Amino acid sequence: MNRVLPDTQIIVVAIPDPLDPSPDRAKVKQVATHFTIRFSSLLTDVNRSTLEDLLQVDIGYWIDGNGERRPGNDMGTVPPQVRLHHYRYRASDLPTSRFPVDVEFAFGDPDPKGPAPDESKTPVLMDVQLDRDYSALRPHHREQNPS
Repeated sequence: MNRVLPDTQIIVVAIPDPLDPSPDRAKVKQVATHFTIRFSSLLTDVNRSTLEDLLQVDIGYWIDGNGERRPGNDMGTVPPQVRLHHYRYRASDLPTSRFPVDVEFAFGDPDPKGPAPDESKTPVLMDVQLDRDYSALRPHHREQNPS
């Protein structure tokens, strides 16, 4: 449980460290590959540009599941009647980066017909998702690149 945001769900998926050359994968240190923060509280004071700056993402493209660079960051709403709006990015390559990280934000958009009296007039942050991309690293790389 998170004391600052008690209704927030935090999901972490870990795998054995792909850089560890040890043949006994059960004894290898676990590293996070997927991290999701799902906000239950209405976070209307966090906007997309603030998140882009905080998480140091590259603007103007994202990388698809095949490793192809795709233009834009706005994925639109899915499905439109729910008004859940997704944005995808690739985290900026920093000197400390060992693997690429894909970033996705999900916002609840206000009703285009006008919000009800108890609804927000600004987008509401719903999810932040980070995925470390180990796809280029295969088991034979562990033998070539021990850490």
